[in-house]
Amino acid sequence: MENEKIFVSLARPADPELLEWAQQFADALRSRGVEVTEEWSVADGNDASIEAGERGLRESDLIVSLLANSGATSPTFYFDYGVAIAGDKRFVTIVPVNTDIEQLPVPIRGHFVIKGSPSDTARDLLARYAERRSA
Repeated sequence: MENEKIFVSLARPADPELLEWAQQFADALRSRGVEVTEEWSVADGNDASIEAGERGLRESDLIVSLLANSGATSPTFYFDYGVAIAGDKRFVTIVPVNTDIEQLPVPIRGHFVIKGSPSDTARDLLARYAERRSA
């Protein structure tokens, strides 16, 4: 997965625990040779941050949306999904263990990874993404 570019988005509002998990997840992806753009680190509203976020979305090979329990109702989630469709990009959702998959929008029910530890989730995501790329 080296040289892959992944845009990681966090459904808002983010709680501190989920934000910490997300940062560890992004770091775990980087340790596997992936270039990561973190939505939360480019979302402060200044021009440079906006440009970095837009570039990260445009250049990404995969958009990953991290959901909290109510994340599938987040406008950020639907925005990211729309960008993935419009840009012909892969889209994967990372969901908490207790998520009712039936509550996810129908088109993405087959495109999710269950959240475990940040390192294990990064490994599982990259393995799943590699399988789909070769299919």
